[in-house]
Amino acid sequence: MNAMTQQPAGRRILWQNVSTVLSAAILIGAEVFGAAFAGGWAIANLFQLGDYGVYAAQIVLFLIGVAIMISFVRAGMKVEPFTTPE
Repeated sequence: MNAMTQQPAGRRILWQNVSTVLSAAILIGAEVFGAAFAGGWAIANLFQLGDYGVYAAQIVLFLIGVAIMISFVRAGMKVEPFTTPE
């Protein structure tokens, strides 16, 4: 084969790794966001912050949960790469 007809080497998606990391992310995400919801309610009631305090505490903990999930997926991608090396 000459250089004109040769196909370029591309990356292949490793679907088993993608499935593993995303499945773990769904499971852990349910726990993280459930804890953020319940924790926001508990903290706001502990300090008697009222209804708006509950929402504010839940939003803060939800955003912390988003940061945790982003770092989890990034770490998972390092352990289980989503693509083959070139």
